[in-house]
Amino acid sequence: MAWPPSIMAVVSPTKVAAPCKLLLINRLRKKAQQMHLQGFFGNLIGSERFIYFLCCENRENSEIDAYLQSIADAFKLCVHTQSPYTISLCISGRCKRLSEYSQMFPRMVYALSESYFHGKEFVMFLDHFRNREKAANQRISLDSYYPEVLSATIQQDREQLEAVLQKISVELIKSRKSPFEAQLAIIRLIQHIELCGITVGVPENVLLGYYESAVSEILATRFIADTCACFREYCKKVAQAIETHEENEESVFAALVKEYIAQHYEETLHLRDIAAAMNYSDGHFARVFRKTFGTTFILYLKSYRMEQSRVLLAQTHIPIEQIAYRVGYNSYSYFCTCFKQDCGISPGAYRASKSGESAME
Repeated sequence: MAWPPSIMAVVSPTKVAAPCKLLLINRLRKKAQQMHLQGFFGNLIGSERFIYFLCCENRENSEIDAYLQSIADAFKLCVHTQSPYTISLCISGRCKRLSEYSQMFPRMVYALSESYFHGKEFVMFLDHFRNREKAANQRISLDSYYPEVLSATIQQDREQLEAVLQKISVELIKSRKSPFEAQLAIIRLIQHIELCGITVGVPENVLLGYYESAVSEILATRFIADTCACFREYCKKVAQAIETHEENEESVFAALVKEYIAQHYEETLHLRDIAAAMNYSDGHFARVFRKTFGTTFILYLKSYRMEQSRVLLAQTHIPIEQIAYRVGYNSYSYFCTCFKQDCGISPGAYRASKSGESAME
């Protein structure tokens, strides 16, 4: 009795034109013949994938995985030693009828998406594969990494950029999202950097060219490492453009500080935190900050938090005590004291006044 598993391969690192893929299939066909394998290749037109339907003799369960793994290893070696490509492989279980394979095919495609996170030349047995748990229905946000990325980009600090890219990779892998959603998260981060570049004086058409090129390359990647490599190259280009076109050093410093505070004002934030993130000593950061903003860091942060609290008081029904904690105050009474000093009235009176204005409108 024959046992016909199948091996689906995805060619990497980029989508391969039909002639290139057919060349790989022909090479693998010869390899299969050399190994005395019985089976045939199927070319999935319009896709970077192809399938090898393998017919082999019955084997004990303890033997079959090792046997199929040896075939997968031979196919991988054949591809990457005879071409500039690599392949990731998904091996299905027994299919007695074609209808069984048609049911298994979508699972194989889904399983192969895991190679995006695991790396090149990944081999997966479908019977061992467990679907990723369905994540909460919300998109991946990398906003918290933006200040670090921006600082590393503008200051052309490769070590800092590599460190934050490593953290981003871990975050994307843990997200349990699809490769496409991970790519979109990186693209949204690029959009933030593009806006900052415009703010500090880089011509919009220059950044648009970088953006379009980066997006095209990222969406064509098959592995998270390649996605990060495209992002790294984009940051390098933006850093060079900022160095060429920046209006002045203070505008760059201001952009970095504003972005960092916007992302972290809800937390317990100290001058040393933002100084370290921007690779400044505490004293030098304090001096440059005062020169750039005309005030101290503490007063600027307090003003920013007060501005955010006024927005929340006027536009939401969130309890005032929750607003205090949301804008970075650990003490409700201290928040009320600071608010009255800043606005001349209590948070409750401010909300009531804004509610009255809305009613009149």
